[in-house]
Amino acid sequence: MKVYVTQESQLDYTPALKYGDIVFLTSPGDRLSAIPTSLGNEEIIWKIQNRLAEFEEDDYLLCTGAPAHMAIAGSILGNRLKKILVWDGRAMSYFPLRIKS
Repeated sequence: MKVYVTQESQLDYTPALKYGDIVFLTSPGDRLSAIPTSLGNEEIIWKIQNRLAEFEEDDYLLCTGAPAHMAIAGSILGNRLKKILVWDGRAMSYFPLRIKS
């Protein structure tokens, strides 16, 4: 199993390791441009698509960072997205949330 993290940040992802190996979809410095034809935007979208190519049914999506990166990942995965990890600040851990489609 793998945990796909939408954007790497300075958060401690160690608690998510119990759900699988961590795969970062984008780097902390990856920022989308307001210019729709930006090559940088295309590169970020390509990076997310490429890294999600091996996403399997038992994998998780962990949404951190830029909301647009989260939306792009969700759009790419579509109905393949069945499980996400949600942070519980009180328990200081993640819990799985299953998506039925």
